[in-house]
Order: sequence, then structure tokens, then C-alpha cells
Amino acid sequence: ELGNSGFVYRSDKLAYDSATKSLWSTMLGKPVVGPLAGGAPIQLTPVPVVTTSWKEWKARHPLSKVVQMPDEIVKNYPEEAEFKDFYTSEELIFPVAKPDDRLPNKAEVLALRIENVIPKPLAVSTDFLKEHPILELKAGDFAFVVLSSSKGSSRAYEAGANKFVKIEGGKLLNDANQSFQVTESALKGPDDLELKRIPSHTVFWYAWSALHPGTELIK
Repeated sequence: ELGNSGFVYRSDKLAYDSATKSLWSTMLGKPVVGPLAGGAPIQLTPVPVVTTSWKEWKARHPLSKVVQMPDEIVKNYPEEAEFKDFYTSEELIFPVAKPDDRLPNKAEVLALRIENVIPKPLAVSTDFLKEHPILELKAGDFAFVVLSSSKGSSRAYEAGANKFVKIEGGKLLNDANQSFQVTESALKGPDDLELKRIPSHTVFWYAWSALHPGTELIK
């Protein structure tokens, strides 16, 4: 069980586990301080995360259930009131050791969590993704595709031997005119073919690059 410790390291929130009180890097998914940090290597398995609007999510998943805090403990904030100054400047609340000037500090990137497949971390600028709604990438023999909506949400999937060319009527088509259904877990094609979702998430460039120096950046 993990909770928010209130501590940060290189602008990365540190969580704690209730059993050992070790501190965990939420960006790296591993303990960095405490009993678990000095023992056998341990790391959480990354999972896919998508940043989207409720409107877009509901259109894709009309039967979704929503987890909501009880009314008596909800505090209503004016939109962006708490972090307005943070979002509208390049200043950081907590400094990072070596800022990477390939992008502005608070430019958003899609971080692709496939470290076991490619030799170095990989991130794609979300501005670049807006211009390339179907982005095909390859690392060695591993082919994958990033699909981005006009609203800015992005999902990454294995591509296999497919070359995807367009999205039509909510279906993804390859160059052989075969249709794939886009789901949260996989691209589902003909003959029960499933191309699995790749762990990825949207993050500020300064936060990602501080803990992943040498990231290969597509922008």
C-alpha cells in the first residue's frame, strides 16, 4: 500500500509504503530511500495511463462508472486557482539538477515505458503528436504506433508487421485495408489478432528528463 509522503526528489513526488516506510520514486517506480532501497532490486510494473477529458472518455466508454469523493469532504477550487501561476510560467517550485533545454521545462511529452525493449528512455512531444495522429515508430525489430486524438489524448500499441494509414469510423485501418478496433488494452484485428497496449503516460518534460537523462526525444 502506497501513500503520498509529501517529499520530493528532483521535482518527483515520493510515495511511501505502509509496511516498511521506504520512500518510492513515483516516476521510476522503485524505492530510493529506506529499507527496501538497499536490498534486492524491486520495481513496480508500469501500466498505460491516458490523460483525457471526461467528455472524450464518456464518448468512448459510455457505461463507465465514476469514483467520486463524498460531498462532505470535497473542496471546490476555482478552475486552476491553486496552480495558475505554475502553469503560466517556466519557473519550477523545486529545482532540478540539470535542466534539459531541448524543450521548455513545462512542455508536455508522452513517455513510453518500454525500457526492456529499447536501450534508452524515449519521449515524444505532445505538440508533435498533435501533428501526427498516427505515429509509427521502430526500435530495432520492435515496431509500435502512437494514436493521438484531436483532443490531445495519446495511446501507444504494438504494431507488429502492420503499417497503419488512417482512422475511419472509429476503426484503425492498415495498408491492406484491414480494420482494427482500438480498445484500452489492445488493437484487435482480424483472426483474433491482438496488438497489446504499451505503457505510456503524459508528463512535464522537466520532470521526466531530470530522472531520465539521455532520453531520446522526438519533437
